[in-house]
Amino acid sequence: MALYQGPTEKQLSDLQKAGMPVICDQNAEALKPQWKDVVIGFMHGDEPDNAQAKPKGEKGYDPPILPAKIVEGYKQMKAADPRPVMLNLDLAVAYDKWGGRGTRTNHPEDYPEYVKGCDIASFDIYPVTAQNKEIIGKLWYVGRGVTRLCEWAKPRPVWSCIECTHIGNPNVKPTVGQVKSEVWIAITNGAKGLIYFSHEFKPKFIEAGLLADKEMAEGVKGINQQVQDLAGPILEGEEVKGAVAESTEKDGVRMMARRQGAHPEATDVGDQRHGHQIGAARIWRQIPEDHIRDRARQGADRHGHAHRDSDGA
Repeated sequence: MALYQGPTEKQLSDLQKAGMPVICDQNAEALKPQWKDVVIGFMHGDEPDNAQAKPKGEKGYDPPILPAKIVEGYKQMKAADPRPVMLNLDLAVAYDKWGGRGTRTNHPEDYPEYVKGCDIASFDIYPVTAQNKEIIGKLWYVGRGVTRLCEWAKPRPVWSCIECTHIGNPNVKPTVGQVKSEVWIAITNGAKGLIYFSHEFKPKFIEAGLLADKEMAEGVKGINQQVQDLAGPILEGEEVKGAVAESTEKDGVRMMARRQGAHPEATDVGDQRHGHQIGAARIWRQIPEDHIRDRARQGADRHGHAHRDSDGA
């Protein structure tokens, strides 16, 4: 996702050799026919909804880029090439009071207009490494942002950016458990894609910060394998009727229960308020609705921690 000061011929050649597709800026290099198997889509800038830094030499910020300008740019990109265009927005998707929007702070009505300028809508909010006291530790903001963006963007798919390094906070970084929670909170609220923010700027700059952290790299690998194993039911499965989740907090739990064919069923539960994954199960048999209800009840304590049983939930 994205290529620094690119895409260049060397960057795309290296990705092609590695068999790794990319979504990047749409420039003359990216549009060359030889890269069609590598470049699977285009980025429409990053966080145009934030106040924009003035040109070099000038102090201060200009207002956010107008939605109409984003839409016009999108039309030009699609005229040049039909591949999908992804637009990434900032944390005001989930948190209206984010001051980084400058003159457009507390104007969520902008977002239904922004998403008209894309085929895939994404956003980022990083509750663990956040330095805003109203956001710190509140992993449920991930779910709130996904829910709102799904409503604004439908029928376009929504992706969610997930933190996995210090980013710019030298004092804290997410645990593997917190990353897993954010992933499943995003999915149970409707996200159809995930982006891991893998860079680290503090306490020192590490471009591939995720890969430099062995424990986190292994953790994310395991999370991705679980998501891939359940991708069929999540993306294409039929909703399972009668699945029930209970919480000690009002509106504290979001459940997704899907069935793909007669077998299997996938039941995924995210605890919104505490930010924990309660469970993700792939169950290779038909289960009565009463059993599903019992599993949901047994699978969560008041803190939303996962419990494992013989079915692997």
